[in-house]
Amino acid sequence: MTEEEIIQRVGLWQKCDFVHPLTCGKDKCDGILVAKVNTDIDPYFDWGEPAVVLTCPKCKDYIQEHIPEVVFNINYEQFDIMSELIEEMKKRNKNG
Repeated sequence: MTEEEIIQRVGLWQKCDFVHPLTCGKDKCDGILVAKVNTDIDPYFDWGEPAVVLTCPKCKDYIQEHIPEVVFNINYEQFDIMSELIEEMKKRNKNG
């Protein structure tokens, strides 16, 4: 998977209404993590994967190298369908 694909997958996960977003691991910081290419290290880890990390734009100094596998194993086309169903249910509940 390319760096761009990894960043795209993380972005889709973070925008989804029905999963918990990846959040900052620092105490008292609830920032939503953002994927980016880590230019501070070798562009590839030892196992040949692109060096994409998760960073916290809120505290600005949290970096997480691990991205959970579930982010990559989800069928994002189904995410779109589920998001549409959830929005429809919200509309129905408002109109009562």
